[in-house]
Amino acid sequence: MRHWIFYLVFAAGNLFAETNYQKELVDIDRAVSTASTQSQSIHALYRRACLTGNIADIKKSQFAVQTALEKFGPCQELYLLAASLDLKLHRLAEAKSMLEKIPSGQWDQDFALLQADLAEQEGRYADATALCQQTLRYGERWDALARLAHLDFLAGNFSSADKNFSAAGPLLTAKDMRSFAWLEVQRGRMEFQRGNYQRARKYYDRATQAYTGGWLTEGVLAELDAAERKFPSAIARYEKLIAATGKPEFREALGDLHVYAGKPALAKPWHDQACAAFLASAAQGDVHFFHHLTHFFADTRTDGAEAVKWAQADFQLRKNAFTADALAWAFFRNGQFSEALDFSKTALAFGVNDCFLQYHAGMIHLAAQKPKAGKELLAQAARLNPNYANFHAHY
Repeated sequence: MRHWIFYLVFAAGNLFAETNYQKELVDIDRAVSTASTQSQSIHALYRRACLTGNIADIKKSQFAVQTALEKFGPCQELYLLAASLDLKLHRLAEAKSMLEKIPSGQWDQDFALLQADLAEQEGRYADATALCQQTLRYGERWDALARLAHLDFLAGNFSSADKNFSAAGPLLTAKDMRSFAWLEVQRGRMEFQRGNYQRARKYYDRATQAYTGGWLTEGVLAELDAAERKFPSAIARYEKLIAATGKPEFREALGDLHVYAGKPALAKPWHDQACAAFLASAAQGDVHFFHHLTHFFADTRTDGAEAVKWAQADFQLRKNAFTADALAWAFFRNGQFSEALDFSKTALAFGVNDCFLQYHAGMIHLAAQKPKAGKELLAQAARLNPNYANFHAHY
C-alpha cells in the first residue's frame, strides 16, 4: 500500500517544471539565510552538504560544526555531525577521533551506524556488518538495512542484499522521497554491477520518478546509457551534470566515455579539466580524490609511477579491498608485477566479490606467470558481471 502512496506523489510532482532537487536546494538556502540560532544554521548547512555532495559545502558545514564545538564545548550531536562530514571526505583518523569523544554510555543507533561506515572504509567488513545488525536489534531503520544490504552485496550474498533493500523501502514515508530515490539508485547500482542493465534501469527510473533532478540519479543513468552504447544520451547527461554541479568526477567520466566511443580527441579537454581539479584539491591538503587520481593515472594517462604514488597515499589512509586493489593495479601499470601480485592477494583476502577487483587480479596473476589462477580469476569476473568490459564510471 505504501508504494502506491509513492506513485501518487510521483504523479503530482511531475506536474511542476521545477525539480525536487532545485526546490530542496532553495528551501535549504532559505533556511541558511533566515536561521536565527547557530543550531539552525548548522543543521541547514549540513543538509546542503548532504544534498549537493560538494566539497566546498562539506567544508563550510565542517567549519560551522567546529566553531560550535569551540564555543559550546562537548556535544554528542556535534561530534556525530563532524564524524559524518569527515567520512564523506575520507578523513578517517579525524572521524575516529570525533567518535572516540562520545562516552560509551551514550551509545545510540546513529553512533553505531557511523562506526559501521568507518569500519567499512577501514576494510573491517565483518565489524561493519555486526554494527548494522546490532543497530537493528534496537529497532528497524531503513538506513541500517541499506548499509547491511550493501555489505551483503560486497560479500556476494546477493539474495540477502536484495531482501534487505526490499525491507528498507517500506520504512520510508512519502516525505522521504530523496531517501527513497537514493535506495532505488543503490538497488540499481547492484544490478548494474552484475550486468543486469534492464533491471538497473527499472530502479533508476523509479528513483527519477520519486525525486527529480538529483545529480546522483542522473549520474548513474549517464553511466548506464554509456554502457548500453546510447552515446548521445549519455554525453548529454554528463554535460548537463557538469554544468549543474561542476563535479570533476563527471568531467572524468565524460572523457572516459569519449575514449570508449573511439573519440580520444574529444576526451582530452575533459580529462585535462578533471585532472587539474583532482590535483588542485590534493594540493590544498584534501584526500577525497586520491582514488580518482589513482584510477586516472593508471587507466587514462597510463603513468604507472604516478598511479603508485596516489594509490600508496590512499592505502595509507584507508586499508580496504578497493584501495589494496587500486594499489595492485597501479603497480601492474608500472611493471612491478611482484608488488602487484602481493597487493592483489591482499585485496582478494578481504573476501569482497567485485568484478573489477577479480579482473585486475586475473590480469596481474597472468603477468606474474600464474596462468591457471589468472584465468580462473578472469572467469570469476565474468561470472559476477558478464558485461564487466563495458563502460563504467569510477566512484
